[in-house]
Amino acid sequence: MGILSDILGSIAGGVVKVAIAGGGALARIGARVAAEAKPRIVAAINAFRDEWDRRQKLKETSQSTKLHFDVGQELREVNERLARLGQRAIHYGLNKREIEQRKELVTRRHELLSEIQSADEIRIATGIADAESEYSALTITDRTTHLLQSTVGQTLYGKKCPKCGWQMQVQWDRSKSTIDVSQLGWGCTGWYWAGNGTPHRCSHWESFAKEDFDVFARAERPEFSELNSKQFSDLVLGHSGIVVDRIETVRNDNKLKGAVEAYRCPVHGEELVLSQKKEHHGRLLDMYFLGCPRWLPQGNGCQYIVKLKSPAQLHAYLEAATGDGII
Repeated sequence: MGILSDILGSIAGGVVKVAIAGGGALARIGARVAAEAKPRIVAAINAFRDEWDRRQKLKETSQSTKLHFDVGQELREVNERLARLGQRAIHYGLNKREIEQRKELVTRRHELLSEIQSADEIRIATGIADAESEYSALTITDRTTHLLQSTVGQTLYGKKCPKCGWQMQVQWDRSKSTIDVSQLGWGCTGWYWAGNGTPHRCSHWESFAKEDFDVFARAERPEFSELNSKQFSDLVLGHSGIVVDRIETVRNDNKLKGAVEAYRCPVHGEELVLSQKKEHHGRLLDMYFLGCPRWLPQGNGCQYIVKLKSPAQLHAYLEAATGDGII
């Protein structure tokens, strides 16, 4: 997969599969293993970072006459071309050349997504090395479920649906802002797209296994180490006005809007865009969502969305967008 999963996977001895959330909040690995291996994790990441910097300098020297090419920009261009071909297929059908072109573009998109994943893992690994004292291994309990809730909607690497192969993500009963561990599970992202004659391409759900509660995460912060899940929820909801003001600042800032790397569409790979629901009746936990920029009305575009339905999600999104969470 990438540098971070390689490091954690080698430390775990291949016994525990590794799942990494895009914001660096969670690495699924045996807590005792991670605690014992923490110095090795940081050392390995620092060694890799030095090697990465060296290779980048060599690359820049050898290609000094070429402009730096933005992988994200190429991905957007590939998605645009695929969208145009998709519309043409609906209205007119595709000729043989266009069918081959679509196959080539899909292949190229997979390649670009792989490059983005590598870049994401480098970013997360660098964050671990830079904030070593804030990371620890722990077992999630009812007291700390808000740590896992904070990862919901973030790009997740290393956890695939056993039925269809799509990415899975942490989910819970969204009607509740405070939950216990029994309500956590994995949901397939294929749920967001219609299948052949079915409302969802895949609706697979599975409860957390015992090892899913053992994580290596950035947990040594007040919101996780000093507050339990209910206390954190009450604190955030008690300051709803401030939270809304901060989120609106992000939503109206063109530099931040749609540029939060931790949240990507699992199909198109582009950063999700923060939006406000038209009808929310002033309820903070029913006010905002993240959507793929490839959305189109009447179900003609990408339907993937992430509802910001918990205080922990709002906190995590603000931290990813601005560097500062709610606390």
